[in-house]
Amino acid sequence: MKIGIDKYFKYALKFKNKFSNAAVSFDKKEFLIIKFNIDDRYYSFGEVCLSPDADPEAIIKILNSILPNIPEQTHDAAEYLKKIEIDDSLRYGLEQPLLYYLLKERKEFFKIIPDPRNINVNAIVDLEDIDGALKRIEKKVIEGYRVIKIKAGREDFDEDLKLLKRVDSLYGDSIVLRLDVNGKWNYHTAIERLSLLKNFNVEYIEDPADNLDDNLRLAKEQGLPVALDQTLPGFNYALDLLENIDIKHIVVKPSIRFGIFNTIDLIDYARGQNKQIVISSAFETTIGKSVLTFISSFAPEDTAHGLDVYDMLEASFYDPFPSKNGKIKFDYSASVKNFEKVFNSIETRKQDKIDRQQ
Repeated sequence: MKIGIDKYFKYALKFKNKFSNAAVSFDKKEFLIIKFNIDDRYYSFGEVCLSPDADPEAIIKILNSILPNIPEQTHDAAEYLKKIEIDDSLRYGLEQPLLYYLLKERKEFFKIIPDPRNINVNAIVDLEDIDGALKRIEKKVIEGYRVIKIKAGREDFDEDLKLLKRVDSLYGDSIVLRLDVNGKWNYHTAIERLSLLKNFNVEYIEDPADNLDDNLRLAKEQGLPVALDQTLPGFNYALDLLENIDIKHIVVKPSIRFGIFNTIDLIDYARGQNKQIVISSAFETTIGKSVLTFISSFAPEDTAHGLDVYDMLEASFYDPFPSKNGKIKFDYSASVKNFEKVFNSIETRKQDKIDRQQ
């Protein structure tokens, strides 16, 4: 198996409204969309999440320097890409054509291919005003969502509490809440505020403190249901945490942390420790989302993943795995043809935009 780059272009997803959490606000996400060729026989597709100052040409140069070194045997290629020292967003981009190849030619590579099934997803509510947040939660509950992720960490914590009290009065234990503070608080502030959240039906609080050590202390010393995301330092550390530390939930965005194959390994390892890996979107295009859905299918069926973000975006291209009633219907056997349709849809939208500007 040999992988090469056939073409690439920069692509942006724009939000209907600016998306805000306790750390940042943004109105678009940018990607490098890449069309790969495999053995000069067929094509595969991938994307790399771009930081605001990223240079696409520099990224392509890095990828072209790595591609000739990828072993031809699929197992060796997967191990090589899992361990090579590169940014995880590039790892994710490189692993996508290999995943495509494995689904098309080497399904036996995976120990277990999950049966077609529904994947649970949580709705997401950003740092909007209370009335706006309640309207979105109501809409999602009516649609059938039972797990709601709320961005917390407002400047005035009383506003967070008001929202949670309103949600609790309306829905009680009929829905499960996940709170994401994005590391807004220090340790002592977190202790004070998290003690006020115990009366709500909260599954976990994601990154309440602004550093790993304090989040581990909150979990161990205070017995709080802490989940790690952006404060988690690396893949090997994540394995160690699952084995030795009282953290039961880790949230992973594979497109910017760990990549595809490391994340699947992490899910398998967590299952053996009776702990949970939640797959979360970093607002990928449907190329990336298709891969995230495949990864999510390896997790236990009762896990709800953070893949429901598309109603926040202006784009309306082909989505092979839409969220409906809080679930995504997934069948891995459809993945290969779906990847091709997704790329063609994005490439068409890109060309339409160019035509309109000329």
